[in-house]
Amino acid sequence: KMNHIDKFIQDHPVQNIIVGGKERKYIVGGTGNTTLLVFPGSGQDGLSCFDLVDKFEKSYKVIAIYYDNLRSLQEFYNYINVILEKEKTKTLYIYGLSLGGFLAQHYVRKFESKVSKLILSQF
Repeated sequence: KMNHIDKFIQDHPVQNIIVGGKERKYIVGGTGNTTLLVFPGSGQDGLSCFDLVDKFEKSYKVIAIYYDNLRSLQEFYNYINVILEKEKTKTLYIYGLSLGGFLAQHYVRKFESKVSKLILSQF
């Protein structure tokens, strides 16, 4: 019998996209009209946010990102914008934890018109 995390991984395969010639990845769950974009904390990745995806995918499309090999805020912005376009995001909520909160604030300042709500967390 599969445990919870193995079932989650099976049901939420990592999505791969090419941005600026580099492979990027993220996890997506749910199908709501509103997207909850999760920016993990330092040392975390999309998979370590599985509990947030699992909890909120019943009401939202939830996207959890990975930070692998991002070298600048501009690379980060491009990565996020390609995901949002691919996933056909209309209404966007961003959740940022710790370092993710720092990056979320930068993203919102640059792309304020794309974001409906910003949630910052530090625990």
